[in-house]
Amino acid sequence: VAPGGDVALLRLLTLMLRDRGAADDGVTAAHTEGARGFHTLLDGLDRDTLLRESGVPLADLERAADWIADAGPRHGIDTGSGAPPLLSFYCMGTNQSSRGTDKNRALIDLHLILGAVGRVGAGPFSLTGQPNAMGGRECGYLAHQLPGYRDVRDADDRAAVEAAWGLPPGTIHPEPGRPAVRMFDDAAAGRIDLLWIACTNPAVSMPDLSVTRHALERTPLVVVQDCLHDTETAAYADVLLPAASWGAKHGTMTNSERGVARSRPGWDPPGRARPDWRIVRDIARACGFPGFDFATADDVWTEHIALTAGTPCDMSGLSNAVLDAAPGAMQWPCPAGTTPRTNTRRYTDLTFPTGSGRARFSAARPAPPAEPTDAAFPLTLTTGRVAQHWHTRGRTGQVPELNRIVPEPVVDVHPDDADAAGLGAAEGAWVRVATRRGTGTARLRLTHAARRGTVFLPFHWGDTFAADTAANTLTHRAVDAVSQQPELKHAACRLEPIPTDPPTGPEGCRA
Repeated sequence: VAPGGDVALLRLLTLMLRDRGAADDGVTAAHTEGARGFHTLLDGLDRDTLLRESGVPLADLERAADWIADAGPRHGIDTGSGAPPLLSFYCMGTNQSSRGTDKNRALIDLHLILGAVGRVGAGPFSLTGQPNAMGGRECGYLAHQLPGYRDVRDADDRAAVEAAWGLPPGTIHPEPGRPAVRMFDDAAAGRIDLLWIACTNPAVSMPDLSVTRHALERTPLVVVQDCLHDTETAAYADVLLPAASWGAKHGTMTNSERGVARSRPGWDPPGRARPDWRIVRDIARACGFPGFDFATADDVWTEHIALTAGTPCDMSGLSNAVLDAAPGAMQWPCPAGTTPRTNTRRYTDLTFPTGSGRARFSAARPAPPAEPTDAAFPLTLTTGRVAQHWHTRGRTGQVPELNRIVPEPVVDVHPDDADAAGLGAAEGAWVRVATRRGTGTARLRLTHAARRGTVFLPFHWGDTFAADTAANTLTHRAVDAVSQQPELKHAACRLEPIPTDPPTGPEGCRA
């Protein structure tokens, strides 16, 4: 797919499937809002423009549309409704974009028009980027959320949480807090006095690292709470709080199919390390804040599931006793008084968690990436993962076997782009990737797996490995207006030769 071409591809595929008679007008009439406007939007799109912007050959799209429209009869799959058995799995690449919400909505629109949701073998699924990402969202850890997917901007949601916590009405502020990118912007501008960073390494993972580093340097008090003491972010800390790793603490995990499983410790935390909930509890108590009278992790869970009652992720029936006795993961929704189950399907009655109970079509239109290429920066940089390393290599960078397989950052480049940059004979050499914000170095790998005009650089390496190897030095700070996710997948860049290899640690390990 061309950089920024996801919405164009999905809209064109939707048109092709409508042409093939795959649209389920009965489902859209009875269970959705905005269907008429959605068809009008589709009719106003130019197919040749969509094809060009998607970057996908027409023959491939035609084949995909044929497969989807004919999948049920061809493979003997009955979804129970006549809808095609279409499963869509999407990863962080769609989210990490200035138009990430539109991309996800366009995919959901495709499923809605086909009626391919809530059925056997049908539905869009997000493959989240981290273990327990779903569990964290349920707790309300985003800047605009409260527990149970409540929204701080909703008066009823605020009142429900205030009542549960015994707070006077009006205590919870009605405006969202700062999302991550804006938080570091404000810290860099001197508008934040304290940054408390838990279980993450923003000195490597945040976009446009020059701003992040300046924010960490300028903030008067930086607290880092982690099970690792030698991350790039820890170097900026005024206070280090040693946290227990997942294998040394008690809690729960929720996966992408809503399965809640008990996570039990396999060993005691080393030294002075404590589980994260205890660190927060102890500091809150020392500050004199009420409501932190938790003696065990089970107490925290009991409060949490009570806060989910009546919400889309109702877990009030998943008590500690239920989870302790369960042979595996139990799914929500599981209201109090119901029997915990697994392998349950959502939306089978095509009723959705909106005010009307109907799903809503979107008005998403194709749009280019936030930062265009030009003569000075003719290529598009996209960042991502490799299988052998995890996030910023805090753990995997200390595993010799993984470092032997992938010892250092490698930039994937199509041979034609390498030739245009004068690097056609530089396979395996260290090269410089430059953007409008800075430069990064990596070994050059020529591959036809890279799309012409796009280069790929993994983001795992930070400057403790070697100077000038952090990919997010290169990325920019444009964010999605709804999700506030930064556009980590698209930045205009160029390739340059460098005269000498940079120094690295032994066997490519952390220096």
